[in-house]
Amino acid sequence: MQKRLIDYLIASADSDKGITFAGEMEDVFVSYRKLLETGYGISRKLYDCGFRQEDKVIIYCKDMINFVYGYWSCIIGGYTAVPID
Repeated sequence: MQKRLIDYLIASADSDKGITFAGEMEDVFVSYRKLLETGYGISRKLYDCGFRQEDKVIIYCKDMINFVYGYWSCIIGGYTAVPID
């Protein structure tokens, strides 16, 4: 069985692992569980706003943490992430 990226995130959500974002003032740790839950929440909101699989979603965030949440919400929902700097 071929695994998708989301399958790895789901499998990792039961661990205490995650991502540490190095900031200017402090480091911020986001668990894979939090990433998955937040990604599902954002994905659901996009769906409720009328987005459907393969729709393009522009991601414009001023900080990396929210960008990662937005990116994963696109993966979860099957949307095409379009990051803008």
